[in-house]
Amino acid sequence: MGIIDPDEMTSYAGELVHQFKKWEDIFADTCDFLNSENVKGRSLKALFIPYDSLTCVRTSEIKRYVEIAKEKNVDMSKLVFFVSEYVVSKAYDIIKADIEECRKLGIRFGVKDYGSGFTDIETIYGLKLDIISI
Repeated sequence: MGIIDPDEMTSYAGELVHQFKKWEDIFADTCDFLNSENVKGRSLKALFIPYDSLTCVRTSEIKRYVEIAKEKNVDMSKLVFFVSEYVVSKAYDIIKADIEECRKLGIRFGVKDYGSGFTDIETIYGLKLDIISI
C-alpha cells in the first residue's frame, strides 16, 4: 500500500475540512435564496442537493446541513438530497441512517444514475427513496 508522510496527511485533512466549510457556506447561501423575495410567490417544489462521497466521509455533515436549514427557517419538505448509485454501494449504512433521521423532518431523498450497475433494485428499495433517476 505504501506510507503516507504525516505532514502530507495533515495537509490533506486541512484541505478536506476547508471543502466541508465551502459546501456549508454554499448551502447556507442557497437557503437564504429560498427565503428571498426572488423565490416567494413562485411554485418552487424542491431544491435538489448533492449528497456525495464527501458528505458520507464526514458522517455528521448531513446533520450540519439540517442545522443550517433550521437556522435559515427553510421548509424542509422542499429539500431533496440526491446520492449516486455508486455512493450507495460504498456507504449504504450511513446513507440509510441519514435517510431515516431526515425523513422525520420531511426531507426527501433520491438516487441518481440508477442502473449504472453498482447496486441491485432490492438495495435501492431498502432505502425507501422518494425519487429514482435513471
